[in-house]
Amino acid sequence: MAAPPTGVVAFAIPRKGKVPFPDQVFTDPWVSGADLLTQWDWLEPAANTFDWSVLDCVFAQADTHHKFVALSVIPGFLSPPWVLQMPGVQTQNFKFSYSDNAPARPLPLPWNEVYLIGAGHPSRSVQHEADISC
Repeated sequence: MAAPPTGVVAFAIPRKGKVPFPDQVFTDPWVSGADLLTQWDWLEPAANTFDWSVLDCVFAQADTHHKFVALSVIPGFLSPPWVLQMPGVQTQNFKFSYSDNAPARPLPLPWNEVYLIGAGHPSRSVQHEADISC
């Protein structure tokens, strides 16, 4: 078993079309790795159609500089629209905003079997992509 990581971990929530981490994150000797939080709807905009560009960028930078990457993929409110439209997926509307002006948005019920099994989660393909790229 590998030793647990030590040192500073850079954290990023990427914005669409932007590189999540500057090069300095990976070249700084005090930074041990990066923690990337990304949205499911960005990774899989259509069923079984993946956009790995952000992950490829981050993992390539980390690999070049011998850093680790912790990856978190957010489902729920950030599930792709195609998931919410699947027959049998149950949702409930909730406010997802720090402002009272925002309308309620559908949230897939996390215990809904169709949502869990039918839609799955992009993590099922992240491992596959990692195996192909490395």
